[in-house]
Amino acid sequence: MRSNMSSLKESTPKLFCLRVHQATQNEQDIQVSLQTGSELRQGDIVEIYKEDDDKSCSHIILRISSVDETVKTKGTETVSIIDSICNNSHFNFKTFNHVYLKKVIPEPVDLVVVTCKDTYLSRGDMWRMKKHLEDQCVYIDKRISFLDIKMQLSVSEIWCKGESLASGYISNSTRVCFRSSTSVLHIFLQMSAEMWEYDSYGDLYFEKAVSGFLADLFAKWKTEESAHDVTIVMFSRTFYEAKTLADFPQAMRADIQMDSDNRFYEDFYRVVIKNERYEDWKSTLVRMKQLFINYEDKVLRVKERAQDPSIPKAYNSSAAQGNYLEVINMSLNVFEKYFLDRNFDRLGKTAVVITPGPGVFEVDQDLMSITKHRTIDSGSAADLICMGEQPLHTVPWFKVKEAGRRTEVPKIPKSWINHSFYTSRNQMRITSTAQFVPRIKVASKKTADEVLSDSLERPRVFPDISEIESNEEIDYDAYDSNVFKSTSKRSRGAGGMNTLRKNRQKVRLPSEESGKPAETTDKIKRTTSMITTKIENMPEKETKEVSFSQEEEGSFNASSVDKGENVMSNMQQHKLDKQVDPFNPNSVNKQKTANRRRWVHAFPIDKNGQEIQPHHIYVDDPRLPVSSHKLLTSSRAKIKYRPLSSTPSLDRAGLSEISSSLDEGIIVNLPSYRPGSVQDSNMRESSNAIVDTESGDFSPMTKTGVDWRSLTTPALLPITTDYYPDEQQLERDYQVQNYMLDPLLDSPTNYAEFFTELVSIRLALGFQLIQAANSEQKKEPADLSSIKRASNKNASSRKVYRLSVGKIFHELSFSAADCSITVKVQQPKKTVRVRQIEYKYQFMSPDCNDYNDSVTKFVSEQPECYKWNILDNYVINRGSKDDENQDTFNINNESMKYWCSRFCLLPMNNNAKVKKIREIVNNQGCLPICDIFNPVEAKDYGRHNDGFVRFLLEMINCVKRVLPGSSAQFTEDQRFDLPVGDSRRMVELMKDSNFGLPFVDGKAAGLPPCTFVSYDAMLWIRKHCKHVHDNREALQVLQKLLDEKLIEHISHGQRNFLCGVYLFYITSMNPDSSPQPVTDSADAFYFDKEWVEVTLAVLPNDCMFYPSTSNALGPQRRTVSPQKHSRQSSYTPNTAHSLSEVSSGYKSSDIDAHMSRLAKEALRRVEWTSFKYHSFYHPCSGFDFQLNWIVATGGLLYKMINSWKRKLTNSGFHLLPIPIDPFALPTEKNSDPLRGPIFVPLDPVVISSISDEVLVDFMASIIKRFGFIPIVYNYKGTSDPASTQFIHSTGGFFVLIRKKNDSKPFSGTGFIWSWNFMMTKQWWGQSSGDEMFQDTMLADFRRFASNHDDRLDKHKLEWTALTAK
Repeated sequence: MRSNMSSLKESTPKLFCLRVHQATQNEQDIQVSLQTGSELRQGDIVEIYKEDDDKSCSHIILRISSVDETVKTKGTETVSIIDSICNNSHFNFKTFNHVYLKKVIPEPVDLVVVTCKDTYLSRGDMWRMKKHLEDQCVYIDKRISFLDIKMQLSVSEIWCKGESLASGYISNSTRVCFRSSTSVLHIFLQMSAEMWEYDSYGDLYFEKAVSGFLADLFAKWKTEESAHDVTIVMFSRTFYEAKTLADFPQAMRADIQMDSDNRFYEDFYRVVIKNERYEDWKSTLVRMKQLFINYEDKVLRVKERAQDPSIPKAYNSSAAQGNYLEVINMSLNVFEKYFLDRNFDRLGKTAVVITPGPGVFEVDQDLMSITKHRTIDSGSAADLICMGEQPLHTVPWFKVKEAGRRTEVPKIPKSWINHSFYTSRNQMRITSTAQFVPRIKVASKKTADEVLSDSLERPRVFPDISEIESNEEIDYDAYDSNVFKSTSKRSRGAGGMNTLRKNRQKVRLPSEESGKPAETTDKIKRTTSMITTKIENMPEKETKEVSFSQEEEGSFNASSVDKGENVMSNMQQHKLDKQVDPFNPNSVNKQKTANRRRWVHAFPIDKNGQEIQPHHIYVDDPRLPVSSHKLLTSSRAKIKYRPLSSTPSLDRAGLSEISSSLDEGIIVNLPSYRPGSVQDSNMRESSNAIVDTESGDFSPMTKTGVDWRSLTTPALLPITTDYYPDEQQLERDYQVQNYMLDPLLDSPTNYAEFFTELVSIRLALGFQLIQAANSEQKKEPADLSSIKRASNKNASSRKVYRLSVGKIFHELSFSAADCSITVKVQQPKKTVRVRQIEYKYQFMSPDCNDYNDSVTKFVSEQPECYKWNILDNYVINRGSKDDENQDTFNINNESMKYWCSRFCLLPMNNNAKVKKIREIVNNQGCLPICDIFNPVEAKDYGRHNDGFVRFLLEMINCVKRVLPGSSAQFTEDQRFDLPVGDSRRMVELMKDSNFGLPFVDGKAAGLPPCTFVSYDAMLWIRKHCKHVHDNREALQVLQKLLDEKLIEHISHGQRNFLCGVYLFYITSMNPDSSPQPVTDSADAFYFDKEWVEVTLAVLPNDCMFYPSTSNALGPQRRTVSPQKHSRQSSYTPNTAHSLSEVSSGYKSSDIDAHMSRLAKEALRRVEWTSFKYHSFYHPCSGFDFQLNWIVATGGLLYKMINSWKRKLTNSGFHLLPIPIDPFALPTEKNSDPLRGPIFVPLDPVVISSISDEVLVDFMASIIKRFGFIPIVYNYKGTSDPASTQFIHSTGGFFVLIRKKNDSKPFSGTGFIWSWNFMMTKQWWGQSSGDEMFQDTMLADFRRFASNHDDRLDKHKLEWTALTAK
């Protein structure tokens, strides 16, 4: 590796003495102490290298961040470098050694790759980080700090002109690509019929996939310290030998589907693990092998057919006939909801499909179109890993069946599928010594009966040559004519071979030297508008195959164009413009489109400007062993090129040398070639071994290995691209819509901030900044590649950004002169027809024993229908809306996309129970009894209420209470003998400096003096007044003060005194302020928008507020009825059991992200988050809230939540994330298709005598014994749907009560159990348990529900006796 720098204006190298400093002493990379008169200054970029100029160590360039002017050296000047650089193996500097240092002007690098771990960054954050890195020097393994957030970000690769560097300089033209070692990864294993077969090298395809590929992949994760969130699914398609739907039993008919060939089928999905993050994956591989044993019997319904012979006979499909596109869409249904259930330690989304085939699939036209647009628009990666041998044709290859046509049209979806071929160790061993390597799957040898059967079925149209006697005269021409007559549909005419030769002639292009025009017919002239190659500009020496224009990506014309007379006939008969020859795709003219260029900036480019994809290797012989195990094993492997001298020999020594060299990098000897040959065109006059198969030419000699880099640290969608249509295309194919934005704020100085925010929001939603290509950058300065300025005299005050997603282009312009922001939306005139596909399938989640009916839908989003003007106005007006009743953060609000994370606050009261269960399992190895949990005791209600009030005041509302001086010394004898009716005297005592109320210090927040919390006021009256005996009387006293206007709510709109976290103030301290009229004023709305207030459902030392023992669901409704708040949420239902079911109990407020001073200075933006929360709290229930945001930094929110978590632990609470939809019922089309709950049925014999009216109460009493509590407080009563949703006190799993009259998919009465996949190891604690504890709880819960040891029957007797009292 080397460092890049220009030779312009370089200073003379000077000798420096090297020192090393720690990061704790100084976070700067370099600090110098200079002699008087030195030319070096702060901000200069210098190159540093060893005195002996060791070639094994790289030079490094750094920017001088500080100069120590206090120390003036007389001898050798000193330079101090941070220890992380000195310990870096690329530089290997030693302290007290001498190094050379010289000032340089470096050349900007092309690409910098930043690897993220346990970090979440939105694409808007990536753009701001990229701008933060501009004009800086970076080096390999450099840790990047951003916004005072501790993120695990490091530089992993630096590229310039196809060469990997150790350090480099970043300018605004440098592309920054982000990769993640902790992403969300979906691995799908296609269990087609080939999985039970052997390949040509003796490997069982299943063993090759699991024990080979997956084992190697997990080993690389461990080496690279990758920790992905992994879901593994085994899937397949089952065909039935049936002619009509009536051949199936009645119970199966609703789930049977039919393909285009009128075949009946079912698709099966078996989830092995879901959202798991293991360090050791051996147990997972063992589990997959166990499932393999009985997998085929399950999906072929062998046992069911034995019981019901009416089920038609079934067989497993081949890999080509499988449900490949369906499984990609299943993953996209999850990835497209990336903004919901937002996790703060995961970044990136990748779907990996492992198939035993070679990458050829039969697909539906509509489904392929939907899948392509969804994959490209969502920015997710789709990897296809083929276990079969790489064929001689290009792959992936889709055999598309269009509607109304029986023929198949080939399509090559290379721009959105990254394909790889895995080579096993056994295959490597055999290939290295074999004389012949098959590139197709050889058919198995047929028996004599099969040969006889084939001969009887196939009529012989010509005699076999072997049957003709040797002395008989053979007419070979007639024999050949019969052969081609039986196999060809095209008539050759009467001309014989001469006519055939004429038809095979290519269209030759005119010569530039002769200057003679090409001789063409009138018919050819009429088709010149459809020919993409300009004939008149081509030399005669180049004989090209003319291709036709295509509208859809990946669909091209057939191989060649015959004479002009055949051009139109071919198009009319066969529509050759929609076909491609997979064996010769190079004849097609690949148009440059936005979809093709969407991922181009994620890869380095070589000296010729072509993208480098290291897992595509061009070799001269198919026997060359391109190892899948050694190819790019190191993320920092340097790409090496070896010059050609002669054709490499393929003896064992040579093969061993090449194979071993792949450990260090990619070193492949290229074949010798002649200029102008096919090899020359394939190699593009380059001596490197890397060929981009997408932009370059296809060659069957291109060996494709496994893209381990993509599977180990997947790349994220680049924030820049380089495609923008020309003016003619825009005028012809696009329609333009302009609108201007006018912020409501008075100060125009923030317009530039708003303008930048609009760009950031679009990047976060999948847009890319359009950056000029290299050829265009030569015409204009580099800083104008993505930000273009006007050419008038006010050019410096005008900025323009161009962004794109798919075929949608936005141009945002800002003029500082007139403070205007203009948005130009350019979208196609012809809108794509959006078809919604409903998909039925059989699904089995982990810990389940049977497949269940499931349904989902596949639909492609329409970015052109998104209401950008509503989003833009929301952003620039900082959340202000014209309609105050409209809920911005509504899942069904299609005009607004937002990020969402849901949390639940749980009491920590069962730590001892959790510890006891874990000890029994660890020490005794048996399954313990787990129905030993207890709810929060009444004596602890006050402690939990105090902790909750502190949470809302100090952490959410960011205010503190000031306690009076002598409140701790107040005794029972000092209680005030004050009549209840003396209100003014009561107020004066509340203001007492020694024994008065604890007031809120809200001066900085703009609160009036003597502001207090209603819960504190109720407790103060109970404690200080002799004539107040309970909480009811205390609330009546405070209500009287409110009615007499001696106290007032901050919003001036609250006429009922509610006990909880409500802010009131004493009006007598503000004589100038007169009471406001009681109306739903704008002040009340904005108060609720900025302040969080919650009602406490139960108060201490007052039995009337305690939960009834007869109500097993939890606390009864308060006697003080809840009042209607000034701002209620209009949250509408999304699924049957989601947070929106109890919308009337939720409110929403805006809170600021808690940023440090350094973060605020670096960010220079106003951030806010919507805090949607339940309006009631009870210690025996969870407290549920959501963080919804559009303008906020994910890292800062994560930092804020971690701060809440630490403080709440000290107050006796456990804060943890939960999903928006905890149960993901399979009958809900909007739920996660890869999640499914577990049904635990109750013994029907035991519950048969329980009436339906009390059945829910009985079931609730069961789960209460196992430690479950309601997710939210049920202030409405048992009729509310939320009353049947429970979360365990440890937070690891949920339970939903299901009555027997509920609909599918489960039959019978029981419980729906679901895991909390949002709760990762970082959220585990003393009260949460671990995976072993969760499995133990489920196992014992199943035993209890099945009446094992009569435990359910005994509980029924106890419950009946308790309810009868």
